[in-house]
Amino acid sequence: MSAYGRIVVFTPSTAEPLTRAETKLWLKIEEDEVEEDPLVDSLIVTARQRYEQHAQVALMKQTLDFYLDEEPCQAITLPRAPLVSVTSIKGFTDTDATDSGGTAMSSSQYYVDVASSPGRVVAFGSYTFPVATRIVNARIIRFVAGYSSQTSGVPEQAKTTLKKMIARAYEFRGDQSQAEIDALMDEVVLDELALPEWG
Repeated sequence: MSAYGRIVVFTPSTAEPLTRAETKLWLKIEEDEVEEDPLVDSLIVTARQRYEQHAQVALMKQTLDFYLDEEPCQAITLPRAPLVSVTSIKGFTDTDATDSGGTAMSSSQYYVDVASSPGRVVAFGSYTFPVATRIVNARIIRFVAGYSSQTSGVPEQAKTTLKKMIARAYEFRGDQSQAEIDALMDEVVLDELALPEWG
């Protein structure tokens, strides 16, 4: 279990999990029809963001900061899968006015569990996570998560769900508010994530 925290993207991914070309193919838009390319690009980003939010995953590799107010347990669960690595674990005192300082924990003092989903970080033996007295954002764990830096490394099931989300939004383009479009996308991803149990 992890203490309650907030997650912020520190370094976003440099690509999207779907290319414009494969998205246009799914939407049955001819490649030379470029008028709606900006819309297609926007829908790809929106679908990816909403999918990641609901599924608690990072589809493309990105660096994130996990902010904790509370004292963590023995293991800190990092709320984006798949976990690739932990860059730093820092504690902050009530005299630290920014998030750029803090006391860093040596990487030799903790174990990073990338086999679990979501991944975890655990302090070795007698070591403890950095002492922190700041009331808010007392500890910040910076980590890398994501399936790949290339679209080819993203699971096909996730890519298909993204295409379905985009198709739903594209179908109702111009007829719905942004909030309604978001709701349509959410409906698709939640249906896709509610997979039946085996057995």
